[in-house]
Amino acid sequence: MIELKLCPFCGSEDVGTVLPYAVYCFSCRAAGPHTSTEARAIEKWNDRKGKAHEILGRVCTYLLLLSDFALPASLWNEMLDEIPEQEREMKGREAGK
Repeated sequence: MIELKLCPFCGSEDVGTVLPYAVYCFSCRAAGPHTSTEARAIEKWNDRKGKAHEILGRVCTYLLLLSDFALPASLWNEMLDEIPEQEREMKGREAGK
């Protein structure tokens, strides 16, 4: 079986596949895309090179749509600026595994 990477959202090792085939984090409940095979689900979960901004953008958009208020642009920019540091921390955790 292909090794699963840590959760990109919380860094947990408590991840696994669920049906219909997707990878699921049992700590923060994040889920990868549903696919036709387990191998494809794992491939999609592990394929996150350069996608941190895309993921954060989707999360921020979703939160903004759910919220009753708009956050200032400076706060969104500050959160986006933190992504490179979070990517380095995640790579360090994965390398130390």
